[in-house]
Amino acid sequence: LEFRRVLFRSYHVVDYTTLFGSAVFEAGTVIKYKANANAQIHLMFGIPFSFQGEPYRPIYFVAEDDHSVGEKVTNATGPSGNYAVIALEVPLQDPANHPVDLRNAVFRNAASALEIYYNQIANPARVMHAQFKNCQHAFRGSYGKTRFQNCLFYNCKDRKSTRLNS
Repeated sequence: LEFRRVLFRSYHVVDYTTLFGSAVFEAGTVIKYKANANAQIHLMFGIPFSFQGEPYRPIYFVAEDDHSVGEKVTNATGPSGNYAVIALEVPLQDPANHPVDLRNAVFRNAASALEIYYNQIANPARVMHAQFKNCQHAFRGSYGKTRFQNCLFYNCKDRKSTRLNS
């Protein structure tokens, strides 16, 4: 799936979804995940991407049954259990051309909220002003460092799981 811009609206992810070309996640965007083991977003290696969340208009990654934000996509009364197997997966990137800088994002009810595979220790990926709520694994990472600043981890089984040299 090629996105030029993920606009300020709701998107429903029902299966494994790869974004290629470029991806710009605008402030206020809501991405809702179906309750199955395949619902996830994977950013293709080497694509330019940017997260443009703002303090009062974050980017939301939530369950399809979460009616607190975005458009209503189911008639359920609220989320139960985990939805996205990986809400957002960021592969190895060239930090000089595609730095990972995720700001003002909210992840809720994911089996694994955020996975970053990053190949630069001197220029670490950054996650700032983010919330991880009711996620089995808030973060998983490999191959480099990720810095967290002003992040909320609430009711998460694992706040951080790392593999290899993270």
